[in-house]
Amino acid sequence: VSASFDYTVALWSTDVISTKATLYGHEAAVNVAAFSPDGSQLATGGDDGLILLWDVVAVLADPDAAEPVILSGHKGKVVGLSYAPDGSMLASASWDGSIGLWRHHAETGAHLERFLTGHDGPVNMVSFSRNMEKLFSAGYDGDVRQWQLADGQYQRSLVRNGWGVTVFEIDEDRDMLAYGTTDGGMYVVKLSDQTELLRFGDE
Repeated sequence: VSASFDYTVALWSTDVISTKATLYGHEAAVNVAAFSPDGSQLATGGDDGLILLWDVVAVLADPDAAEPVILSGHKGKVVGLSYAPDGSMLASASWDGSIGLWRHHAETGAHLERFLTGHDGPVNMVSFSRNMEKLFSAGYDGDVRQWQLADGQYQRSLVRNGWGVTVFEIDEDRDMLAYGTTDGGMYVVKLSDQTELLRFGDE
């Protein structure tokens, strides 16, 4: 899947690299797209502050007739999306400074569970821990934060960087956190105590 500034989302076949479907639904540039763990759902987020949930089977059957579920509530562009490992929850990162936690039930539909706030400025990325007890987020304030998922409480900052953090990856098995910053720096630290393991691309 690819997200575009022309307001569309495209689904691609990876064997011959051909377009399977082009989706129209956002009212502004689309920044991010993510498949659910089982591949049945596609979430997209854009400059319009909306998150659209697409049924992948319906989209592939008839892209023009597919109607997404619309999740609204963010007051800024949505730039990060992450599904929980079991697909029960979706987290969103927005430039309004908040993190959205959304649930989607077959009977009750999709709904907002809560917003998490605490970053000073835009939030760029979110990610669930493997056991779904924690949520991690990164923002322009230079923090990679850890949240308790059960009650949405902030626990600690894994990174306090002078430059904004735009992207990160966590390997819990290896106790490693890798992140990139707006000044071009790339770092790897220990997840447990933030000891720096590697630094490259500085400035």
